[in-house]
Amino acid sequence: MAALRLQRALAPTGARTARRCMVAPSCARPEEVDAEATAVTRATSDPALWIFGYGSLMWRPGFVFEARRAAWIEGFARRFWQGSTDHRGVPGAPGRVVTLHPTPGARCHGVAYRVARAARARVLAALDQRERGGYRRERVALHLPATRPGARTRIESGLVYRALPDNPNYLGPGDLDEIAQVVAQAQGPSGSNHEYLKRLAATLRSMGFDEPALFELEARVEALTGAAGVLPHPAPTF
Repeated sequence: MAALRLQRALAPTGARTARRCMVAPSCARPEEVDAEATAVTRATSDPALWIFGYGSLMWRPGFVFEARRAAWIEGFARRFWQGSTDHRGVPGAPGRVVTLHPTPGARCHGVAYRVARAARARVLAALDQRERGGYRRERVALHLPATRPGARTRIESGLVYRALPDNPNYLGPGDLDEIAQVVAQAQGPSGSNHEYLKRLAATLRSMGFDEPALFELEARVEALTGAAGVLPHPAPTF
C-alpha cells in the first residue's frame, strides 16, 4: 500500500517530458522514468546522474533535474549526528542535521533526482559548495518503487552526500533530550534548526513514511518550544 501511495503522490499531472524543472514534482511519466532507471542498471556509460536526497534536498534541491522519484537506500539509517555551522547553526553554536549511519537491515527513505549530462558539472559544483560543512560524495545503490509489473527498480550507482565521523563538524550520537535542546535553540543562515526538523518530518509524512525516532524528536522539540513551529510554506506535494 505504501508503494501505491507513492506512485499516486509522485505521478505528474500531464506530459511535460520535454522540459527540465527545479521544483516540479516530476518531468517524466512513471513508465519513462522506469525505463531510465533500467538503462542505468544496464549501461555504466548512461549519461544521466541520479542524486539521492535524505535531508534538505528532499524539499529544496536547488538544482535543475529531469525527474524526481521517491527512493530508498538499504543498510543506512538517518541520524541527527552532523553539526551544522553554515546552515542551521553557527560556529560555537552548531545545529544538528542529518547524516547516514551504516546500520544492518535499515532502510532510509528519501528522494532521487535524475540530472542530465549537460547539467551534471554545474549541479555537482553547487552541491559541493552547499555540502562543504563536512559531507562528501559516495556511491550507493538506489531503490525505486515499481510503477508497473516487471519494472526495474534498482539504480546501481546513485550519488549521495554523507558526513562521516572524521569531519570536524561531526557531533555523533547523543541523548535524545540533549539533541532536542540543540534543535530547539540553534539558528543559522538558512534558518532555524527547528524549521529544518519540521520540514523533514512534514516531507516524510507527505510521502507516507513513518519514522518513529524522528517524529519523537519533533515532539520533544515542540514540547520545549511550546509551539508546533508553523512553517512559512506548506510541505511539498509529491
